[in-house]
Amino acid sequence: QADLLAWPHGRPFWPVDPLVQSVEAPLQALVGADPAFTLVVGLLLALGTYAAARLARFAGACPTSSLLAGAAVTLSPFVLRNLRYAVTEALALGIAAVAVGATLRAVREPGHRSAVLAGLAVLALALTSPYYAVYLAVGWALALPFFLRHHRAGIGRVAVAGALACAVAAAPLIASEGGPDGRLGPDWTGGYRLDPAPLQYAGGQRARLPPARGREATR
Repeated sequence: QADLLAWPHGRPFWPVDPLVQSVEAPLQALVGADPAFTLVVGLLLALGTYAAARLARFAGACPTSSLLAGAAVTLSPFVLRNLRYAVTEALALGIAAVAVGATLRAVREPGHRSAVLAGLAVLALALTSPYYAVYLAVGWALALPFFLRHHRAGIGRVAVAGALACAVAAAPLIASEGGPDGRLGPDWTGGYRLDPAPLQYAGGQRARLPPARGREATR
């Protein structure tokens, strides 16, 4: 429940990275909010390095090249920029690499176990960064003709596992956003009112904002 959205009644709000927040919540109780967030970000960066290196190794790279690939991912301008702004869903490249590797293995080595692991990896990705889950689906759609030609046996299981994983991840979002105040609800008008409490700078000075006009007044 987000009390400051759709003020004064509030509205349900489903976070974009519920898996990250479920890991961060108990850490907050132990060490506080800021240290917990720092630990989670560090974990995402470490996982990004390790998983990217493992994916490169799975693709056939030598150990040295795999390590360089993992370091290149973590030190890339994209990651560093999103690290600066603390965009955790963009830092989930490690989980994306795990999902790519798991789905590739499930296609190359078809079986129920590999399909289940692929589905769990896709579910973890969708609950950490739905954007990357969409990119993964688009990538598989583009690569589908190749895999239908060379690895037809494993495609069906991976497709079913991925679809089920995405449905499970999307269900809470649809439920929370489908209410009267939700963005998928029948009464959604394209905006919502915020708590009208005055905005303040860090030093305590009240921020002066120009008056809202037209439709922007409801946002």
